[in-house]
Amino acid sequence: MSRGEKQPKATRATKKVLTAFMDRPGEELHGFALLSETGLRSGTLYPLLIRLENLGWLQSRWEENDAPGPRRRLYRLTGMGESSGADMLGRPNLRKPETLPPHSELETVLT
Repeated sequence: MSRGEKQPKATRATKKVLTAFMDRPGEELHGFALLSETGLRSGTLYPLLIRLENLGWLQSRWEENDAPGPRRRLYRLTGMGESSGADMLGRPNLRKPETLPPHSELETVLT
């Protein structure tokens, strides 16, 4: 991927990952769940997650966990990722548009 590229290639792997996120809007998914769901290998999935995060399509954070064992990295689709992913997959964008203030308030703001 070139440095100025703002959209990943529409590969089968990219579409599988985006589909997994778009089937669960707003949910955070970890790598192992994505490996299981998509059938991708880790050498394909994790570099793809990094690319999507670098493009602003995903956000990630470390799981807050007091239980024994390693923490997981949790990923979620951003608004940009949801919109761009919907375009790539040919799906409607399910994100609700920002609501405008009531008409009378809008007139006050515009005058």
